Amino acid sequence: MMLHVVGRLTEPVASFLGPSVEHLLALGIRQHVLLMTDPARPLAPDTVPHGVELTCIDAGPGPAWRAWAEWRRAYRRLAGSGVSAVHFHGVRPWLMGLLEGHAWVHQPALYLSPHGSRLLPLLPLALAAGRWRGLGVERTGTVGRDSRSIIATNGFEAQRLRQMGLRASASYPVVNARYLQLQRSEAAQPCIVGGAHVATPAGADRFARLAVVLAGAAAQMRYQWLGPCNAVTRARLEAAGVTVIDTPDVEAALVPLREGWVFVATVLDPRTPLMLAQAMAAGLACIAVCTPTHLDLIDHERTGVLAEDDAALLAAICALIDDPARRRRLGDAARAETKQRFGRRQLARGLASSYGERVVGMASVPGSRPPETPEPADAGSVGR
Repeated sequence: MMLHVVGRLTEPVASFLGPSVEHLLALGIRQHVLLMTDPARPLAPDTVPHGVELTCIDAGPGPAWRAWAEWRRAYRRLAGSGVSAVHFHGVRPWLMGLLEGHAWVHQPALYLSPHGSRLLPLLPLALAAGRWRGLGVERTGTVGRDSRSIIATNGFEAQRLRQMGLRASASYPVVNARYLQLQRSEAAQPCIVGGAHVATPAGADRFARLAVVLAGAAAQMRYQWLGPCNAVTRARLEAAGVTVIDTPDVEAALVPLREGWVFVATVLDPRTPLMLAQAMAAGLACIAVCTPTHLDLIDHERTGVLAEDDAALLAAICALIDDPARRRRLGDAARAETKQRFGRRQLARGLASSYGERVVGMASVPGSRPPETPEPADAGSVGR
């Protein structure tokens, strides 16, 4: 059996976890998912498919230590249930597993996806203790049959891990096929769209400032922000004339992406910029503040525009508003790039390479491989 141990289930994590579990399920591999749930962020019903065992620990109101104590009991119980491989999704679950390394009856193969965790710098410090407790991650070198591996979810994260001297591969999450299939029709009035799947006040505040400046320079423009935000951030956005769309409903998110003229990514975050990837998949011309994760995703002037500061962002927005042919060219190239990088087949190939024979050998039919079929209409349904 393969065990997936998950910390906070954000949209980028879900868009990686769900398709990964489905891929292994198609191979006939028995799986169990252990995760923490938050009533404020309910688990999407299709995140964990039928046929996969699920243990949920309530991380809602109450002392954090109580939730983690329950997590430890569940983890120890699963450690004695014939687990052959464990995939930790997040550095915090990996560190918790580090403390419980003695619980395993038989040492399983171990894999880690940091998912942009802010605890990533602690990883090298924990390696020595991890090896002592049997939960380390091998240094760069030849990977054997039973080696451990780190599976990054974007190229920048993989590069950071390699700089730490760790072996790491990159497998991107899956973008919902509805974004790729979206038939766009720009609104008559220029519409600037921004957003992020994780609440990021600094990124939202930057978008609000841009809206204020643009409103003073160009009339008849609309501004929309997609994604969660707290009450203070929402008030600032609305005061700047920005419409906030805070809903997990994918159909609601498709409306501004269908009508929008430009998507502006203002969030500074080490996690995979899934919202930006979805906007690119929808064929929207994208402008992004120059960060390592955006550099990993956008090829400047081919699949989008990168800007160093607010002045460059404003200039890029105005230039694209005045150039519909360039918007179409960038949007078409962005959609093609996203289709090549954020699909189910690409994720399946990356997982097969990272997991190796130790996991593939767990398939109910030895040597089985995922069928070569077209992407389904609902591909990546958890990546909302």
